[in-house]
Amino acid sequence: MGRILILFLLFSSINYAHGYSYFYYNSKKINVSNRSFHNYIRPQVRNLVRDFYSVLKKINPLQKDIINLKNLTHRFEKHWQDFAPYCQKENCKENFEDLKHLAQRINKKTLKLEQRITLLYSKKKNIDSTLMLSKESGEITDTWHNILNYLENPLLYKRKKQISVYLNRAKLQIEIILTKPLNDDLQKNFYFVWANFIKKLEQEVLKKQNLNYLVTRLEELNITWNSFYMKVPRWKEITSKGQLKIMHRRWNSILKIVLVR
Repeated sequence: MGRILILFLLFSSINYAHGYSYFYYNSKKINVSNRSFHNYIRPQVRNLVRDFYSVLKKINPLQKDIINLKNLTHRFEKHWQDFAPYCQKENCKENFEDLKHLAQRINKKTLKLEQRITLLYSKKKNIDSTLMLSKESGEITDTWHNILNYLENPLLYKRKKQISVYLNRAKLQIEIILTKPLNDDLQKNFYFVWANFIKKLEQEVLKKQNLNYLVTRLEELNITWNSFYMKVPRWKEITSKGQLKIMHRRWNSILKIVLVR
């Protein structure tokens, strides 16, 4: 089985360039215990995801603001999902105020993000990219202004479904600009690995605790990661390549747990 694992790591990275993979493994024969999944795989995935965002923050100062805004948006979503189904005016005033304060905090951060984009990028990026990023950050501000307006207005608050619509829009908007401050080559590659690897791990392995997803999509995830990691040496802008190496080792350790019986 160890030899198969080596072939898996080798072929999946090589054959991505040709658009297919020679490697075949039978996911039905893989047997990972729930204990291994929860005690080892999920913690490794959590650290891997944390490392990815840490690397992004070190490449560009604006990335920290965007990632923090993303995290706050997901925190608001969780509070809203817990709050909206059962809350009545007479029994959730305290929690409702907490929700409004969080929305106010996020709204202030969206305004700060707009200001930083103008200050940091007016001279560093071409005018089209700067205008587009400024426009997109402005749309995020507008969305959170609408959410806050619904929360602060008792008459509008009754339309809870509209708040959920705006919240879904806010999540999508922050994802769109997640890697936008990076140069074109980094932006394309970091967004690719985020959308097809990091985001999948966040949603399926961490949030949904879906072991079956990891097992059945293992090759696809591995190809995505290796296609990204093989490009790392050429990126001079990245000063934290050691952290990417740690991520690579974390991923390989996950493969060993899944594939080695």
